[in-house]
Amino acid sequence: MSDLEAVRRGDREARERWIAEWWPRVYRMALAVAQHEADAEDLAQETMIAALGAIARFRGESSESTWLYAILWRTWKSRRRPGPVR
Repeated sequence: MSDLEAVRRGDREARERWIAEWWPRVYRMALAVAQHEADAEDLAQETMIAALGAIARFRGESSESTWLYAILWRTWKSRRRPGPVR
């Protein structure tokens, strides 16, 4: 069983391995997008949290890296969108 499948089943150790495996790549993607270390750190954290929340819905129609990049990009765009004017 892959770590991804184990994470879906609630295996905490698999979740930690999955995070450790993907964190460096997600952080590098975030740094390339955000271009500032503090923003990249926040973006990477938000991306990983969103990915863990959505992991049960990942169908495997794309690679995990493509899926994570899509989450990162949507997260970045939502952070950059101006809020309502009050």
